[in-house]
Amino acid sequence: MSVVAVVKNDTVMGDHQHLQHNDAIDKLQEIVKHQGICMMVTNLKDDRSHSRPMYVSEVDDDGVFWFLSLRTSRKHSELQVDPRVDLHFANPSDQEFLTVHGRAEFLNDRERIKHLFSPWAKAWVPDGAENPDLRLMKVTPEDGYYWDTKNGKVVAGIKILVSMISSRKDDGGVEGQVSV
Repeated sequence: MSVVAVVKNDTVMGDHQHLQHNDAIDKLQEIVKHQGICMMVTNLKDDRSHSRPMYVSEVDDDGVFWFLSLRTSRKHSELQVDPRVDLHFANPSDQEFLTVHGRAEFLNDRERIKHLFSPWAKAWVPDGAENPDLRLMKVTPEDGYYWDTKNGKVVAGIKILVSMISSRKDDGGVEGQVSV
């Protein structure tokens, strides 16, 4: 794990760890495994961006996020104009949070679509992987930031309670940039 700096002061909750390459990919996969639905934000160039929940079909070994999407959707047309996208993951029960900034592109790989099609996708695409409008959305991360606990949610919860009672700052978190 590549540690850029360990900072402990009044403005930082815990440790700062900048994760690169395989460590960053492992962190992305870990958080998405625990929380597979994110808020995807598009139309970033306008004052009013658009967001919607999206299910991540896979984070591959290169750190690329894969989604299934209909080419008739609003996000498809927005991303044709501006391919920048933000992905926001929140898993409060495990105190894991992730923001990813990346670029989206659409592919029509029918075999991969069949491979990634799941019961989740069937809720939005009842006619299945054979739907001719169904596409792969590939989001390649440019950068990101994560927040996590060092000790798991039970220990983190106890530390927060102790901090509340004792008025001492909790240092149970770790956060930092992720660079794939």
